Order: sequence, then structure tokens, then C-alpha cells
Amino acid sequence: MEFPKKDQLTKLLSGKKFNACIEVVDDSGFEECFDYYITPLEMVMNTFGDYEPKFKVSIVKKITEDQPEGLWELLDTMIRRRFGVDKDIEYNIKKYTKHIGFPNIARSKFEFIDDPNQVIQEQRTPRKFVRDIIRDIVFKIKDDIRKKKTFKFRSIDPGFGSKFDLELILNKGVDDDGSFMKPYNIEGFWDDDTNTMEIFLNVDPESDNSLFYDLIGDLNDFISHELTHKKQYERGDKIPKRNIKRPETYYSQPHELEAQIAGFKRKSKLSKIPLEIVIRNYFDKRRDKYNLTDRIIDRLTKRIMEYGS
Repeated sequence: MEFPKKDQLTKLLSGKKFNACIEVVDDSGFEECFDYYITPLEMVMNTFGDYEPKFKVSIVKKITEDQPEGLWELLDTMIRRRFGVDKDIEYNIKKYTKHIGFPNIARSKFEFIDDPNQVIQEQRTPRKFVRDIIRDIVFKIKDDIRKKKTFKFRSIDPGFGSKFDLELILNKGVDDDGSFMKPYNIEGFWDDDTNTMEIFLNVDPESDNSLFYDLIGDLNDFISHELTHKKQYERGDKIPKRNIKRPETYYSQPHELEAQIAGFKRKSKLSKIPLEIVIRNYFDKRRDKYNLTDRIIDRLTKRIMEYGS
């Protein structure tokens, strides 16, 4: 299940500093205070089968004479003894989640950070980044769109996680199954071993530049899709390495559903085309390539829409 209104919550919480105080020793009357930031993570299922929002709490660790390393180790122990959520922290999180209809929250993920800018940067949504990188891609390829060429973009900072490389491979070889979709075919891959996003673009030599209108929408879709895979790897999701040949099974995997809805939603918002139509158009275009029937397309569309609801 996708996190409802995650973008709005991320924007509301971006750069917002909270403060909490905790008794280092129970019933001692002595409290230690610290600053922290809250970041929406994902929806998780509880033991009753209901979904609850999960957040990351980033505590700013400032080692001083009054708060030495040993004290921070004790604070860490105290926080974990309280099953991950201090009452003040839980209260601040619920002030935001109540607006999206979730009275309860899942156990938060805690981390200690040295630099607050680290989490503030991570909280920024990658929309501007995606827009900027697509602008750079279109500018570079516009005169070479029908040539065989590879464009490399090095050490890209998406505003979250680690930097990565992007390679755009133009018209080199045929598609994996030997088929070709006109006026162009685009495929994306995330290589976590090399921290590289690969975009393969094969263009019909007879096509004209009107293809750029649709291509920009597809680049938004595919780059957002692959960025989601990057996030999945960085947060430690278990992603199967097996080669799945049955399209319906492949597209129904949890990590693929999350990436698909991210890409489709971005394309839908930019193009102002209803989400369901964007999804159906994607699979309809690949009907012959993957032997997709109407029933398969219906099932996949429904599954992705339900995941994103």
C-alpha cells in the first residue's frame, strides 16, 4: 500500500526541527534533551492486518562536555527500551498523521545523525531533480536522437541517498526480445552493484521530432521508476534477483508495484491524463511485445491502482 499523501507530509515536515526530553535514568527527575527530524517512510501491516504509517526519526547527536559519548549510548538504550517511540515524539508524529486518517502509527525507525543538513536534504522530494535531469538529457540528445551513441551523466545528486551515474544508450542493438516499438522504445534498469541508472532508447529512424512530446513523459515515468528502485536498495528492501519471464508475475512483484506507481503517477500529473489511462496505455503499447491479453492488462491495471490507492 502506498503512503497516502506522502509528498504533502514530506513537504510539511521538511526542515522542521522538533525537540524532546527523556529521563536517562527512570524516576531520577533528570532529563536530557535533543533535537530531531521526522521523515515519512512507508506503510506497514500490523498484526491485525491493518496498515499503519512508519516514520524515520533522525536524532541530532551533539557530543559536548555536558552530553558526552557515553550519554548518547545511554539515550540510545533508553529509546529502544521504549519500543522505538518516546511519548513526545509519538505525539508530534500523530499531529500530522491524524489528517490522513491514521490514528495509530507503526514503530518508528530511529537513527542518530551528526549533521542536520543531512536529513533536511534527504527530505526534499526529487521532483525538481527529475525535471532538471530530463532537461539535460533532452538538450544533449536532441541533435543525435537517431545516432548510435551513449551519453554519461556522472555523480548525480538526487537530493537523497548517495550520488549515482546515469547512462543513456541510444540505438545500440535491438531490444532484448528482438522486437521494436515505434516511434521509439524505452527501457530502464537500476544496477545497484555499480550505482548506475541505465536508460535504453531505440528510435525509429523514420520518426520526426514530434516524438519528444511523448518521450519527455516517458522519461519522467522511467526515471522516477528507477529512482524508486534506488531508494528500495538504500533502505535495505529484499529484491529478488531471479529472472521472471512471465510479464504478469514480474509486474506484480511488490518492489515493481511501488516503482510503477511512482512513475505512472508522475507522468499522469505532468500530462494531466488520468492515472488509469496512463497505466493502460503503458501495457497496451507493450501488448505484442509481451503477449498481453485484455484480461492481463485489466488485472495489472487494477492491481497497480489498488496499490496506489
